[in-house]
Amino acid sequence: HLAPPVMDLTQLIIQFQRMNAPTFAGTENPTAVLEWIKELDKIFTVLPLPDRQR
Repeated sequence: HLAPPVMDLTQLIIQFQRMNAPTFAGTENPTAVLEWIKELDKIFTVLPLPDRQR
């Protein structure tokens, strides 16, 4: 199993921003927090990052 290619940090940030990542509104609603985390997980799944950097 080959490791994904390492992406330059600037390129990674640009790609992350293009994915329209949700922002955290600072809510205390646990359901909203879990949904926010779930959406971020989806984005990190497609970014070429080693698991430890996700």
